[in-house]
Amino acid sequence: MGEKQSDPLKNEGIAIPNMTYYFISGNLPHDYGGLTKSLLLRSKLFGKLSQTPTTFLTFGFDKEFSTKKNQLYENKKVHPKFTRILNMYNDFLSKNTSGRLFSEKTSLKEIKNHNKNRFFAKFSKIFRRQKNNLNFNFYEDGKSICSIDYMNNEKKRFKREEFTRQGLLCRVSYFNIETGRLYCQEFINDNHNVYLDKHYEFIEGQNELQLKSINWYSENGVLKFSDESELRRHWIEVLELETDQPKLFLVDSRRQDKHVFRVKKAASSYYAAIIHSKHYGDNPLHVKPRYRELLSHLYNLDAVFFITEEQKEDFQRIVGEHKTFFYTPHTMDKSLDKKVLKTQSEKNKAVIISRLV
Repeated sequence: MGEKQSDPLKNEGIAIPNMTYYFISGNLPHDYGGLTKSLLLRSKLFGKLSQTPTTFLTFGFDKEFSTKKNQLYENKKVHPKFTRILNMYNDFLSKNTSGRLFSEKTSLKEIKNHNKNRFFAKFSKIFRRQKNNLNFNFYEDGKSICSIDYMNNEKKRFKREEFTRQGLLCRVSYFNIETGRLYCQEFINDNHNVYLDKHYEFIEGQNELQLKSINWYSENGVLKFSDESELRRHWIEVLELETDQPKLFLVDSRRQDKHVFRVKKAASSYYAAIIHSKHYGDNPLHVKPRYRELLSHLYNLDAVFFITEEQKEDFQRIVGEHKTFFYTPHTMDKSLDKKVLKTQSEKNKAVIISRLV
């Protein structure tokens, strides 16, 4: 669905299938571009036409998720009646848990004492010899605490606590004092329970930090996952089985293909992809690496939507014709200004509309 100048929600007589619609994105950015705007508009449009809420799904951990979501509703980018905005960590993992209580968070008294001592520490070495030094990081308002770093006597960090803008502890990271590398993270819900932890390992030969395992302390016991993608697929599987009503999972971002299209599709589920950008590099017959996941799952997709006929034809030259390929162009529901059409053109003058990325 492309953005329209007139209100597309005023269109009447348009019937859409009675389904649950899921529109999928990796995260909810602060300054979102055309792709996210398209997703939000489509979610709003489908919700209005079906008179039931559509769902905008995001996967990534984001301590500012609640703030961003509320801003979208307050700025009327979407309506809560027609669009649910869900995050895997906030709305699934953290709520369906029986995790242990986290009782090691920094107390309000410690925070006040530290702020008081920051002034005196400039004049006295006594305060610099504390057993555990605390380094505070703030949000841009300069008041709300974003994170607290715990330092030992040698000024080496061994722990970081992260907070939401509302002052709730949401994640704790632990670091190896000798190497400074992350080795464990604990995720905390609003009830101060550890609902998930991640364990990391540094691979010397590859010189990189790798996620080793994930433990989710669910209501049904501890569930183990090898990586983030496996965890995301589990959430999709749970959503598939929530009701018997048909469901459409629509993916716009190629980064999310592997998290959705590798899921074993339920009988009531439909999977679809929208192609927004150029799929090839120098050679139209050679697809970019990020499109290979999509191509490998064409047999499992119920629809692939293209915004230009040329791109649809390009895909057909590569993989052959498919009944699941559809041309759905961006549209603008606005009549042309007759005065503009009568304006005399200027020779050798051109206008380019684009953006810098």
